Amino acid sequence: MPWLTVSLIAVTVTDHASRYLLLCEALESNRQELAFRAFERLFKERGLPHAIRSDNGVPFASPHGLFQLSRLSVWWLRLGIAIERTQPGHPQQNGRHERMHLTLKKEATRPAGRNILQQQAKFDGFLDEFIWSAS
Repeated sequence: MPWLTVSLIAVTVTDHASRYLLLCEALESNRQELAFRAFERLFKERGLPHAIRSDNGVPFASPHGLFQLSRLSVWWLRLGIAIERTQPGHPQQNGRHERMHLTLKKEATRPAGRNILQQQAKFDGFLDEFIWSAS
């Protein structure tokens, strides 16, 4: 995989070149441990990307970390993955991924699931639909 785009409603990951939605996982919070597990599963299944583009929010960045690095982003660097960050307040720099989020919110979060399992079921349905509509 050349590079991925990620952000957090849940953890969502798309392949930049194909726009293929690789991961859409509901999380109970933005705690880094939950994101670590999601990325570990993704990397085992798909391999490591050359780069990851994300916004500057937790868990991808840390406002108090050296160079705004979070534990998650340090782990990515140790794996040899380059980090690309969008400028704060410029979601258009990640337009493809943000457009997918707009559709995700419309289709799978209104109304939201009553709990994490119901929300994940909604995301899974969206993932199946989004993959088929993109091919």
